[in-house]
Amino acid sequence: MLRFFAGILFAQVAAVLLSLVLLDPFNIENALIFLFPVGIITVIFMFWFRSIAAQMAEQRVAALSARFAKERESFNLNAERAKTRLVRQTQKEIASETRKARNRANLKVGAAVAVAGGFGMIMLFSQMVTLGLLTLTTAGGAVGGYLARARRETTALPEQDYKLIESIDEPPPESDKPASASLSDLNPETGR
Repeated sequence: MLRFFAGILFAQVAAVLLSLVLLDPFNIENALIFLFPVGIITVIFMFWFRSIAAQMAEQRVAALSARFAKERESFNLNAERAKTRLVRQTQKEIASETRKARNRANLKVGAAVAVAGGFGMIMLFSQMVTLGLLTLTTAGGAVGGYLARARRETTALPEQDYKLIESIDEPPPESDKPASASLSDLNPETGR
């Protein structure tokens, strides 16, 4: 409001001075002469106050825009942090579930191999040597394959982030002969 105070004060001083100068002997002619400069001064001050008000509005809009931009950036940052936390939590849950499933599978495979080994030993002791050796060999092969797969999984290379290499589309070099020649183009003597 202090911006308008100087203009209001100046307008009042101008109106008082004009009234003292022109309205000393009051008549209609002096009143009309008085109203003309007061009207011009009023129009000038109206535009002056309007420009001050427009400047204040622009400053307020700029301040609000900056505040909203800051809030929007804060919201985006918080959303990105929440997204990162959610991704980490999901990855932990997936790893945990994978470990649990692998442990259950290890237990089941171990039990199956133990049953097969036990069955093979029973057959060996019960005079079914060929079938017993076959069962023991199969169980041993299953254990070996399972151990090889487990070793490969634990020593696997970490996943790498491969970057896309963009190619530059260049036309192939112009050649005198086409890339595929027909049989009629070949020289019968040389075969070329």
